[in-house]
Amino acid sequence: MSGDATRTKAAIQARRNNTEQMLQRVRDALRQMRRDHIPAQTAMVARRAQVSRTFLYHNEQARKLRSEEHT
Repeated sequence: MSGDATRTKAAIQARRNNTEQMLQRVRDALRQMRRDHIPAQTAMVARRAQVSRTFLYHNEQARKLRSEEHT
């Protein structure tokens, strides 16, 4: 593998790891909010999970997690 391909692969893996960490923080925040009977409003979830509201809107898994809270 060339140096560029190796760096690209490493960058992609780092991005995936970062996204998974953000999703875990969203899960944790939602769990805590549910336990504390706090409504799962987008801004509050983002603040507690330390992610952007854009992440909550654009990431399919994050959207699914939030929609599960409303059902």
